[in-house]
Amino acid sequence: MTRFLGFLTLFSILAVFTLSSGCLLKDGDSDLSSALNGVVPTSSAGNTAAAVRFKILLSDSQTGTALPRILSTLETASQNSATTVSDGDDAAAAVRAYTTGTPTVKFKLTLVNVGNSAQPTTTVSKTVSAQASGVAEAVFTGIPALPCIGDIHIEGGKIGTSTDFHGAVDLVTGDNQVTVVPKGQKSLTDVVAQVVLNLTASPPLMLRVPAALATSVKTYVAGLTLSSSTNYDDVTTEYVNSLSLPAAPQNVAASAGDVAATITWDAVSDATSYNIYYSTASNVTKLNGTPLPGRTSPFLHTGLTNGTTYFYVVTTVNAAGESAESAKVSVTPGTIEIDLGNDVKMKFVQIPAGTFSMGEVGVQDATPIHSVTFLNGLYMGVFEVTQAQYQKVMGSNPSFFIPGQKDYSAGYSDTSNHPVENVNWYSAARFCNALSNWQSLTPCYTNLNASTTISDGDTVTCNWTASGYRLPTEAEWEYACRAGTTTTYFWSNDSSEAAIKPYCWYYYNCNGANWTWPHAEKGGTQPVGTKLPNAWGLYDIEGNVMEWCNDLYKSNYYDASPNTDPTGATSGDKRVIRGGSWNCIDAYIRVAERRCNSASVKTELTGLRVCRRRP
Repeated sequence: MTRFLGFLTLFSILAVFTLSSGCLLKDGDSDLSSALNGVVPTSSAGNTAAAVRFKILLSDSQTGTALPRILSTLETASQNSATTVSDGDDAAAAVRAYTTGTPTVKFKLTLVNVGNSAQPTTTVSKTVSAQASGVAEAVFTGIPALPCIGDIHIEGGKIGTSTDFHGAVDLVTGDNQVTVVPKGQKSLTDVVAQVVLNLTASPPLMLRVPAALATSVKTYVAGLTLSSSTNYDDVTTEYVNSLSLPAAPQNVAASAGDVAATITWDAVSDATSYNIYYSTASNVTKLNGTPLPGRTSPFLHTGLTNGTTYFYVVTTVNAAGESAESAKVSVTPGTIEIDLGNDVKMKFVQIPAGTFSMGEVGVQDATPIHSVTFLNGLYMGVFEVTQAQYQKVMGSNPSFFIPGQKDYSAGYSDTSNHPVENVNWYSAARFCNALSNWQSLTPCYTNLNASTTISDGDTVTCNWTASGYRLPTEAEWEYACRAGTTTTYFWSNDSSEAAIKPYCWYYYNCNGANWTWPHAEKGGTQPVGTKLPNAWGLYDIEGNVMEWCNDLYKSNYYDASPNTDPTGATSGDKRVIRGGSWNCIDAYIRVAERRCNSASVKTELTGLRVCRRRP
């Protein structure tokens, strides 16, 4: 079976051809019949009246993948569409775009005249008025069967987010679908490969393509034999092998290291190499990611920034070409993750060594502002300890906000990912020691009997050199919360609800008696990690629940606080609490705000976040 296929060429190349030997129609003339009369040979296939449908491959921002769609009706502004019209024995195409604010939209089509060396391209443009809905539609008629639509350029409008497209179409015996993609989103050779895949159901297949594309086509069609024709400038080729791109890698995983990440995947049997693509944007694909070609598993990616999340996909490469992308994975260098079982995990981010200014004028007991230096970094929990994590380690969940609780307009059916609360300081210390034992680390907390079994009322000391988990000091907490900032809140000095709500669960979006829109679905504590993090990747560091710190509280501690690695007051009857809670107004969630409570008191406002020293 013989089929004829016309392929698009890049607009920059076609523009040169048009200036030198092409035919340019005047603006507004959309009938190509007369312009192309005698320019191209008559189709021997006897094509009769096929309208053109546009198959537009736009990048789906939700999935990050190329999403093929046959667009035949007007859809949303992000997807757009094209209509279908009929034009006698030739083809006709209607292209729709959304205006970018101008009253008119100009469409310019550049066509490849397959088989004509004297006049290889024809360009036609048409300017149309935008409808009240913002839609502009240009109808091009009289398109003979053999030319293919090359480039589409739109001025004053767009399809999706793009104004320039290229693609390919079989107007003889194919399905009369123009396959086009935004320039820069896919290369022309990718488009060629897509069309070849669509037309290879019954090999052998004869392909007619412009000579300039022959090499590109060959890279996608295994075993393709090329021979030049003396009559035409295009290349006649016979498809002798079925095209089979390799499978994408499976079980791709990413693990964090210090300023590095390790990417692993399962081997693909017919692979010759693998390509990695990465980005700090979550919609990474092989079209927009930074390429790392020719890699093998495991691959150590170095030179990254701790605290920044990176997204990866992997592709397989062999003689047939490159596969589709693998499933996407993400990793944040400088983090560690521990698995408690039953899909309960804890993640920790690296807090670097450094110096900051602690305190704030106008905040009670938070002056004088003084410089604090940490000689060593630490790992701190990305999230507040959740009910599921506490239950897994301690065997019980003491929280007030559990399913069935209705106070404060609460009522979530699942609170496993809410922060644990209703724990006193001693319970927090017991959790740290139990988690240390769970990980075969040396517990930090002991009582006067040198026992790591802590009871309420014990005099407890912390071993700062132990490898296990502990509560952060007050200075460590503020340093981590600020994450390099000097403002009242880690996001800004702005105390308005509009400024606070994207980052924090607090009184005006969690207390059902007085909240304002937008607010939580239910009152009380909220699932961790559902607000924006600070610059070091810590979530809920302000709001949701207040967090116990290691320090004994002393109102004038800042007057004599050490400037290097301070560990808090040496005496006192209360422990420090930081961060504010779901029931706190803006003044009480300030970074420098100091609170305290008796170590034996537990409330539905207070939970914990744990840390450990860097090995």
